[in-house]
Amino acid sequence: MQRSCDICGKREATRAERAVENNMQTEYAYCEACYAFALKSGRLPREMARERLAKRGKECPQCGCTLEKFKQSYMLGCPDCYRNMRDAIAVCVRPTVYMPRPVDDPAPEWMGNYVVSSRVRFARNVEGVPFPGSSRDADRRIADIVKGACAATQGVFEAQLHTMTSLSDLKKKMLIERHVISLGLANSDMGAVILEKTEPSELSVMLNEEDHIREQCTVAGFGLRRAYDRLKSYDTALARQLNIARDAQFGYLTACPSNVGTGMRASVMLFLPALKRTGMIDKAISAMRERYGLTVRGYYGEGSDAAYDMYQLSNSTTFGIDDGNILRLVEQSAVEMVGLEREALVMLLGSKKTEIIDKIFRSYGVLGSAYSISSAELMEKLVDVKLGVILGVLPIKDVASLNELIWACASSLEILNGDVGEEEHNIARARLVRKHIAEEK
Repeated sequence: MQRSCDICGKREATRAERAVENNMQTEYAYCEACYAFALKSGRLPREMARERLAKRGKECPQCGCTLEKFKQSYMLGCPDCYRNMRDAIAVCVRPTVYMPRPVDDPAPEWMGNYVVSSRVRFARNVEGVPFPGSSRDADRRIADIVKGACAATQGVFEAQLHTMTSLSDLKKKMLIERHVISLGLANSDMGAVILEKTEPSELSVMLNEEDHIREQCTVAGFGLRRAYDRLKSYDTALARQLNIARDAQFGYLTACPSNVGTGMRASVMLFLPALKRTGMIDKAISAMRERYGLTVRGYYGEGSDAAYDMYQLSNSTTFGIDDGNILRLVEQSAVEMVGLEREALVMLLGSKKTEIIDKIFRSYGVLGSAYSISSAELMEKLVDVKLGVILGVLPIKDVASLNELIWACASSLEILNGDVGEEEHNIARARLVRKHIAEEK
């Protein structure tokens, strides 16, 4: 059986050396290149081999990431880290599988009023290129990734590339609000995003964020399957353009091992006002985590509050489970979570019906007649009005148009109006809301 060099661990050994160490005979093997390099450096080849063997499995010679660094940050330097520190990483990514139970109807008709949006995201990296967090230079390989990601859009969706350095702070803020880019990408000089040109824009691709490529599709309402199908088309095209890093044991290789495996996150944004108002939201979140191993976050993601009474529900397991089961898991948990919301709403109406409906009509009146309204007041009133739509007490067909009103009245409004000051923005916001409410009647 061929033996590899004890120094580089890659090339075939052509030289052997025996030495007595700790009263035991040890044999070292070297390739010609490493043997010559050791002698040229003024060192004994066996000394260099002994040092390298001691580090074998504890460091990545490609990027310099060590096991100690990994344990501190839980981030890896490049796809080769998985091969060079395989055993240590394997301990950290053991699968904890939550299998969904079969359900007859995963999408009841009433889900549409509670699911604001559905998103599917894939994390992908390119073989042989350091992950963005450990890459210091925007070298040719980074440019090749951007080129390949753009080429993959051909025939899938009409796209436009934007570098982070070319976007204004206000435009970045708008994209963050819409969950198109992350704060980390917005602050990256090497970052870029590919956006679908058509409206409503559903497909987007973040480049050089935590991973080389984070492709995502976000659709309105309860549509995880449609989001997945659209994204899979792009992902298939991407694999034809770039050498995506994969491993037989770990699956898709990612900068953070918590995404390894499928590299897929499926999430739904839920509107849960009754659970929050009855104080039952924490119990419901705990139940979802325990039963399905899901992650529940606030509106702006990890560590954020549940602004506008909206919560993001997503899978936390990506290893040891396939795409189909991830979709079923999130779909089923969303149905159960909304079921708990509907139960909480019945309880709430049982004790505070008059108070709740009165507040709904007051908020509806303000939105339909206000001359000036701040962003904070708008969001507070919109929560009441959306609740009124769900209860069927207001002349608005569904909550979908109200969800769109949130985006239209945030940073998008500031971009349209320009730098005119807060007072003018408040007046313009109220004008837009009055027009929308009038059209819905």
